[in-house]
Amino acid sequence: MLNAKKNNVKKGQSNITDFLIAVLTFIGVFIIFITLSDRSQKDAFQASSVNELTLKGIEITESFLGSKGIPPDWESNPSTVQSIGLVEDQNNLNLAKVIAFTSIDYNLSKIKIGLPQNVNYLFEISDLNGNVLYKSGKKPDSFNKVFPFSRLAILNNTAVQLRLILYE
Repeated sequence: MLNAKKNNVKKGQSNITDFLIAVLTFIGVFIIFITLSDRSQKDAFQASSVNELTLKGIEITESFLGSKGIPPDWESNPSTVQSIGLVEDQNNLNLAKVIAFTSIDYNLSKIKIGLPQNVNYLFEISDLNGNVLYKSGKKPDSFNKVFPFSRLAILNNTAVQLRLILYE
């Protein structure tokens, strides 16, 4: 009978020990799960930001090289521009529009091309040897992310490279 009581005591102690191990394991797994899901959310948010800026850069370069802008003669009064386009026809840059765009105040040009407040840009048109002919925007001092876009175009019957760099 004495042996039976000793076995019961050991059995009760092992149940409490098993319970504590199970609770600690559950808490550990729960903490790991929360940490990993938080990282996943941050990664998803960063990927969303990258995709947004990539699409924005494509949209801007398409607007520059695919339309005359709105209104089509906006270069005569740049303050009235609703949408900036730099071409006379597809990929054939209009010199007056290029000069007007590069002369617009930086903050106004950011608004007109639809950039968020935290995103800056550098715009350049250069010849195929890399000599910069026209420039607008700011060179980044420091940045987190850089998104370069480059397209070929024609200016005064000469091939040029249009570069747009977006950065946060």
